[in-house]
Amino acid sequence: MSRRPITDAILAELAANPRRSAFEIAAAADSSPKTVRTVASQHSIKFGKAGAPQLLSDDNRAWLQTQAWASKCSIIDVLNAIVTDARCEAEGEA
Repeated sequence: MSRRPITDAILAELAANPRRSAFEIAAAADSSPKTVRTVASQHSIKFGKAGAPQLLSDDNRAWLQTQAWASKCSIIDVLNAIVTDARCEAEGEA
């Protein structure tokens, strides 16, 4: 399943710095603030003042973003796959 390029650009900008406003992200992604809010909502991403604090190191976040781009999916999809693999492996050993 492929997303539109504008959606990819918005998701990349949201991942790069979720603390920016919809206007700042829209300018960087060549989009509108309304589209930024729509994409963020569709992917359950909080940004701007509501953005979650950075939970991952910059290196780990960059690695996850690279994996997501290579797989044409979101960082959440990559994290879910990693956790599922680890959980299944642990349950198999139990």
